[in-house]
Amino acid sequence: MFNGSFTTCENPGTAMLVNNEYLTVVMTTESPNATNPKATAISKIEIAYRDGCYDQSYVITNTSFPTTAKNPGKGKNLVQISGNNIFFHGIKTRIQVRTVNGYLNFGISTPFTSGGICEKGCANRRVLDTSRIL
Repeated sequence: MFNGSFTTCENPGTAMLVNNEYLTVVMTTESPNATNPKATAISKIEIAYRDGCYDQSYVITNTSFPTTAKNPGKGKNLVQISGNNIFFHGIKTRIQVRTVNGYLNFGISTPFTSGGICEKGCANRRVLDTSRIL
């Protein structure tokens, strides 16, 4: 949802959802509908997290969701995974990924600017009319 309305983009292949100093999130999309190949759905999400001390990465697909956080030990619980949520406590950010009809939905709550599509929305010529697609 961008500016109070749902948006469906024509974004075949990969696109940057978030890109800031702490997180990079890249989505891979494919067309779920052979009759309308312009509409795309997320099939894979790759998350890279960095906090200055160490880097972590997670890959999410419709059949694979991380169940264990990669923490540096010594009582530091910087990342927590619970259900379909990944919490990055050091940067007060939550990423939520759900599977719907075999494809992924992505949501983020963060105090930082996100960079990519999550901040700017679809490129002007790539917005599709959801009433005709959904």
